[in-house]
Amino acid sequence: MSFIDKLRSGELADARTILKADPGLAQFREENGVSAVLIARYLGHADFAREIADAHPGIDLWEAAALGDQTRTAELLDNGLEDVNAVNADGFTPLGLACYFGHLEEARLLLERGANPNIISANPMAYLPIHSALAGGHKEIIALLIQKGAEVDEPSGSDWTPLHYVAESGDIETAQLLIKAGARTGYTRDDGKTALEVAEENGFTDLARLLATSAG
Repeated sequence: MSFIDKLRSGELADARTILKADPGLAQFREENGVSAVLIARYLGHADFAREIADAHPGIDLWEAAALGDQTRTAELLDNGLEDVNAVNADGFTPLGLACYFGHLEEARLLLERGANPNIISANPMAYLPIHSALAGGHKEIIALLIQKGAEVDEPSGSDWTPLHYVAESGDIETAQLLIKAGARTGYTRDDGKTALEVAEENGFTDLARLLATSAG
């Protein structure tokens, strides 16, 4: 099996051995352009993703964002080598990746450098960075995005608004943040359900009460 096959199958000891024998594999990209660093990160192998990056010092902005590598991010942006709002082969902006993987300070840096918090991913997920942060359950990043002007009502590709995500998780604190920022509770997703109905179905009584009293 190849390096990437070992990585995908979770056989990291073997993948590590192969990489050590041929460090150039750290620069591997699939035909669609997705790198080995991002594949490892998507699969939940954060430490190994870092090892791959260490074997390939020239990681790009999206890889740096996914790793939370602020030093590399600043270097790339300082030298004008990357567009902070461009999407990668997967359709995600650097900010979207930083938000999904929970890198608060990386997200803050990208926003300070001009990242737009309202760019929708160029893929069927149609995620805003706030959707990515919600999917990962990263409350501090959600609060940061709201502070920086993130849209709080935009549905994702699955037609879930941010409030629908919290209605699935029961996160009342984040619901309060969203409502305070102007999120409408009455949006009906394509299955006909509002966030209130989703919260009720999931047994989140306190959250349902909040949504009911904040109807709009």
